[in-house]
Amino acid sequence: DKNFVFLLRMLKRSLDLNGKILSIVCSSTEPEFNDIKKLTQFVDFVNLKCFDLQGSWDVQTNIHCAGNSLAEIVEFWIDEKGCQRDKLVIGVPLYGRSFTLLDQDCNEVGSLTSDIGGPDILGYNEIVHNLHHQDWTRYFSEPHSSPYAVCGDQWVGYDDAESITHKIKIIKREGLGGMMFWGIENEIYKDCSEWKKFLLIKLAMY
Repeated sequence: DKNFVFLLRMLKRSLDLNGKILSIVCSSTEPEFNDIKKLTQFVDFVNLKCFDLQGSWDVQTNIHCAGNSLAEIVEFWIDEKGCQRDKLVIGVPLYGRSFTLLDQDCNEVGSLTSDIGGPDILGYNEIVHNLHHQDWTRYFSEPHSSPYAVCGDQWVGYDDAESITHKIKIIKREGLGGMMFWGIENEIYKDCSEWKKFLLIKLAMY
């Protein structure tokens, strides 16, 4: 940590002189650094990867970016790690993680799986395409404040406008630094007008 804090201090000093900001990206549940409070003195924002919390290593379906985990993550970083509230930025993925159901008639969150989905990761644009042009059905899990979609034995958990709106409310209520998106290429849709691109990102701007 000591060398990294020194590096951040030097970078911050140089960037301030040029009117630039300095931010870092961290795992939301397993921070790569110990002295978060000291480290965050020298950055403008701490971008938390509040996603990939579940995936191919699980044997049950789960939403890798579930909104119900957000309050616990925020409490951990502010109360336990000492991060300044207004520097904390919540990361949102523009992709979903998929599973293959063991029994396609059991397709709720927490259902047993036989494998990862095909493919393991679906971009948000691919999910939207599947919902509109293939036999996929969207569901919304109220306990998780997040959507998932199912087609036969294929299952994917992800974020959409409804779940992101829920996260925005938490960010505003807690006075956090904002929201960042991971994988913006996944919000470019084929055969659509320009204004339909980046709708989820635009949602977070207002």
